[in-house]
Amino acid sequence: MGRAGWVVGLIVFPLIGSLVYLIVRGQGMAHRSAARERAARSELNTYIRDVAASPGAGSVDDLSRLADLRANGTITDVEFETIKARITGGTTATR
Repeated sequence: MGRAGWVVGLIVFPLIGSLVYLIVRGQGMAHRSAARERAARSELNTYIRDVAASPGAGSVDDLSRLADLRANGTITDVEFETIKARITGGTTATR
């Protein structure tokens, strides 16, 4: 009976202790979790605003890569002008 009492005590008291801890400290854990969530959301919003603030950056990168392709001879001048017109929203040059 003594060993069975110890086993029951070891199982029940940690369970009760855990429940008491969650009841007493649960509110603080919820506040910390909510604060981390707000910080992560703020960081994401800041990142999105920074990326959205430079709308032409993607087009500039595309045009520089396109110029590199033309300089390497990968694409012709006509292909360059056609793709450049698509990127910039202009009309294609006719030759």
